[in-house]
Formats: sequence, C-alpha cells, structure tokens
Amino acid sequence: MDWNEMYPRSRRPEPGDIAGFVASPLWPELLSFLSETCGGRQRTEYSSCSMAPGWNVKYRARGRALCTLYPGEGEFTCLVALGVREEPGMEEILPRLEPEIQELYHGAGGIRGTRWLMIPVRESRILANLKELLLVRLNA
Repeated sequence: MDWNEMYPRSRRPEPGDIAGFVASPLWPELLSFLSETCGGRQRTEYSSCSMAPGWNVKYRARGRALCTLYPGEGEFTCLVALGVREEPGMEEILPRLEPEIQELYHGAGGIRGTRWLMIPVRESRILANLKELLLVRLNA
C-alpha cells in the first residue's frame, strides 16, 4: 500500500509506524546517529510538496535544519541541503565518497548556491557517506 494512502494528512503516523513501513536496519541506525551524535531533534510533518508529498521526518540541530527523511516501503530517502557554508567541508570529503554521492553532489543545483541532495538510502556504504555529509552540514 502507498505511504500517502496509509497516512493521509488527517492521520499522523507514530515513530513505530514509520519504522515498520521503512523496515530497514539502516533507519534506526540513522535516527540514532542524528539524535546521539548530531544532537538532532525530530519532528514529523506533513508536506504538500509535489515532489515528495506526505508525512516526513525533519531533524534540526544547533538551530538549523539538518535533513528531511522521506519514508519508502523497505527504504527511505534523505534530503540534505548543502550551501556555501558547507563547500569547504565538502571539498575535503568528496574524493572519498561513493561515486553515486559524488554524482548527486555535482549534478545538484538549487537556489542561491545551495545543492539539494535527495539520497536514497538502501545500503550501509551510502549511509556511511550520508553520515559524513550530515557532519559537514552540522559543523559548517
């Protein structure tokens, strides 16, 4: 069943509902990293965005948006916005990131120099890269 059909705007999912739908061991690993390592605070919100409508999970840390997580059946996608502040850190780590992440970074465009990376998280190697990106975002 489709995520948006299961949880329309009128029915907010609980954290366990989201974890059950995602059904990936990478999900709790990332949530733990976001809260424990990054000090992120979680907020579940409904978005009417045409690209990814429905309930998502947003994290903020140190007064800034850190990332947005979009549940998928058996997987999830993480949106990370990287701007001018993050460029020095990205230049440092980019050569050691997976080719898929490098390609996403170089191909991402955005508004006023911000790159919007929509990263499908299906493998632990991608999650490892995502954690590095989030640390760059957090420490910029």
